[in-house]
Amino acid sequence: MRFCGIAVAATACLLGMASSAHAWDNERRGFVLGIGLGTGVTSFRQEVESGGQSATSDTENQAGLMTDFKIGYAWSDQWLLCYNSGTSWFAMRNALGDKVTISSDVNGLCLMHYFQPTAPSWFLSGTVGFSGWDAPFEEGSDAWIGAGLAVGGGYEFSPHWYVQGDLLFGNPSEEDSGTKFTTTATTLRVTINVMGY
Repeated sequence: MRFCGIAVAATACLLGMASSAHAWDNERRGFVLGIGLGTGVTSFRQEVESGGQSATSDTENQAGLMTDFKIGYAWSDQWLLCYNSGTSWFAMRNALGDKVTISSDVNGLCLMHYFQPTAPSWFLSGTVGFSGWDAPFEEGSDAWIGAGLAVGGGYEFSPHWYVQGDLLFGNPSEEDSGTKFTTTATTLRVTINVMGY
């Protein structure tokens, strides 16, 4: 999905506003904003249904770049509720044999729980929302949308800095002229993140 550029611009604007409002007090409680970068593997298969018949592709595994974006509010030093967007970026060959860049993502409401009120601390996280499948750099490409879920956890090793591991599950689909296209994708990823609070 075409979210990465918007997320970077929004992050820059919000960091500027928050800094001028003295929001960054090194306590998790309050407004939070985070970004992350990492690597991982996306495993996916695709299905086409038309006229009561269906065909399913073999499962493919593609390594790629992982990005993460969070914005939300912590009502205590150990509980945080935010909007989370986790995206896997990788290259694959489409049905015509052309190499395209795919973004497979899970977006939604994320709940995080830290086991300690200050760093260092282990934490757990879960996201429920929607998933997307898109070739954002291809002209005329439409994103497929479906249910999405992510579960994971990590370790905040220093204030604001943490490593996180996640499993992302998505089932986006698109229907065109009576033909339904569905992708079932699972991503295993590790990211290094920074979060302002």
